[in-house]
Amino acid sequence: MAAGGGQPLRRLQYGGGQLSLTGPVDHVSIANNVFVGTDPRVPGYQSRMAILIGAKGSDRLPRFVEVVNNSILTGFKRIDGYAGSLRMSRAYRYGGYSRRERPLIVNNVIGLLQTWGRVCFGARGSISNVVVRGHACSPSDVKGRVYLDRRGRPTARSRLLIDTANIRHAPSHDMSGRRRGRAPDIGAYEYGAN
Repeated sequence: MAAGGGQPLRRLQYGGGQLSLTGPVDHVSIANNVFVGTDPRVPGYQSRMAILIGAKGSDRLPRFVEVVNNSILTGFKRIDGYAGSLRMSRAYRYGGYSRRERPLIVNNVIGLLQTWGRVCFGARGSISNVVVRGHACSPSDVKGRVYLDRRGRPTARSRLLIDTANIRHAPSHDMSGRRRGRAPDIGAYEYGAN
């Protein structure tokens, strides 16, 4: 999952578990995942957050992390008041890192981002994301309803997602293996993918 300094990015492209990156975990790309926060095998439980980058007790933050084309639907207010689908713990510490070493957040559906500073202030950039509830981090991010089906796939009503991703950062294929093409969609799936 993690690669040492100077090694190419490794991609986590499949699966649906909640994810935490802490310590010297560098050059990781989290791409084409659907985070839902619930599991029918654990009735009544809801994960509060899908992706945590960095941890309070860690001496070093992960560098060169990319969170790209995910559908991050997990997100409920935590007991400490944090309300967001993803978080950069101790985001203020990323101020000591060069901008290019900070996490990049691109082409994601973000279910919840009410406590936005922990993401927006620590990121290298926030590009072409759709925030369902909460605050957008940049002018290229938008807020609104995404109209996904029960499996997290876009529907004909998903106008904020279809053909609107930043092509420079989009993976060549979506979660199901479908080619993204010249006008990729935001999120884990291309519209019409089986």
